[in-house]
Amino acid sequence: MRFDFMSKENPWYEFHCRVVRFKITDDTYESIITNLDKDEFTINDIKDLYCKH
Repeated sequence: MRFDFMSKENPWYEFHCRVVRFKITDDTYESIITNLDKDEFTINDIKDLYCKH
């Protein structure tokens, strides 16, 4: 999506997101910022999608 509608007079664009954090190893975590709906995509769904990339 192009952000042509943003300008000096209107520099803000509001959107909702969530931070998902999951364990990778015993002492390592991964944090993902997403706008995927939490009712449709669980933490495990996000983890699976991220690992496919």
